[in-house]
Amino acid sequence: MPEMVTLGETSAVFAGSCSIKSVLPVLVPELSYADLEGVHDGAEAQAAWNNLISLEAGDEKARHSKALREYCALDTFAMVELYRHLIAM
Repeated sequence: MPEMVTLGETSAVFAGSCSIKSVLPVLVPELSYADLEGVHDGAEAQAAWNNLISLEAGDEKARHSKALREYCALDTFAMVELYRHLIAM
């Protein structure tokens, strides 16, 4: 396995982090959370979920639901693409 993914090690190009938000722009730069509307990180996802479960049906609830689904879809796809990239190394 490449040294950069050995347990407990990180690379300077990842800003010392193994977070998907740090690794993705380096290994799969064509994917970005910046293009999403409303939810860009885990804290925003948590806030969107809290709003989603407390709101009555309507436009605002639908907006939070859509933003959360798009964020989760990208998060999942990003993990798949990172896996593919690492396996190919």
